[in-house]
Amino acid sequence: MIEDYCCWFPLWAWTALAGGVVLVLLVLRTKRVRHPPRGAASHIVVRVIDLRKSTDFYKAIGLSVVETTESVALLECPKCLGFQPYLLLEKNDDKSVKPAPADVAVAAGYGRMIFRVDNSKAIVEELNARHSIKPIADPVRDVVLVDDKPVSECTIACFQDPDGAIVELIEIHGTRNQSKIVPFAININATDCDKSITVYKALGLEMQLDMGKVENRFYPAIGVANPGVAGRVCLLNASNGFVVDLIEWENPKTMLRRKGQHHGIHRFALVVPNVEAVSLASGWKREGSVRSQVLPGPLGKATSVIVADPDGTSLELVSFHS
Repeated sequence: MIEDYCCWFPLWAWTALAGGVVLVLLVLRTKRVRHPPRGAASHIVVRVIDLRKSTDFYKAIGLSVVETTESVALLECPKCLGFQPYLLLEKNDDKSVKPAPADVAVAAGYGRMIFRVDNSKAIVEELNARHSIKPIADPVRDVVLVDDKPVSECTIACFQDPDGAIVELIEIHGTRNQSKIVPFAININATDCDKSITVYKALGLEMQLDMGKVENRFYPAIGVANPGVAGRVCLLNASNGFVVDLIEWENPKTMLRRKGQHHGIHRFALVVPNVEAVSLASGWKREGSVRSQVLPGPLGKATSVIVADPDGTSLELVSFHS
């Protein structure tokens, strides 16, 4: 059971609005774009044990299947405008690959995936009634404060998928999504935020907000033992508005994960013009060579390479062929 977890996005979203910053995720677009543009987060890879069981879980929370094979399933959030990242489930039969660790929410690496929803109460009730899927703890609705002033309310509900990955559903009251569920962000925990900021900005991600030290009121929703404090929280944007939530935890302190591969969130992919021409900044390390592959659905033919950040967190750089 996950004991340590936190959510920062309601505060960021309304901080941005209060400061006059246009929130990219809320910009209206005229049509659905299915092929990822340069600098976008194209897809998130989740390693799973039982592909059908995991696919059913993500269908239950509102995603739609684009394509499935015996080894992978590609899902998307339906009716989204613009380009939103896909979810790619990869079946892994390697017995040396372990379940997601119990400290996944705060250990260095991927902590959680975040989706925005319009009606968290209805989704939570439906998941329980129709699929016997229950949140980690009771959802919490609370007022979001900016400079000690209330700006809005949001509700947080968190779940674990069949392989232990944390999935957060966030409803920002008074706003409406373009669809029932929208990909919003991915959390990466870091042992040294300064180093991680430098390497991710070198790949083209832009700093949206450096929130500094954060204590959060939504801990009861995610079962975090008090006191829980993030020493620093930084939010960086990909070109399609998808957010990387970079956190260096203070209590509990972010520590390097135990060696070995785990199921759960494995990596996310960032689109670059030419993988073979990428010059990696100091702090990144290649994990293997450049390879050609055919990804399912609209993603299609691609060239990619896996790289690792200073904490060993994997990221895929990918170029798609027309």
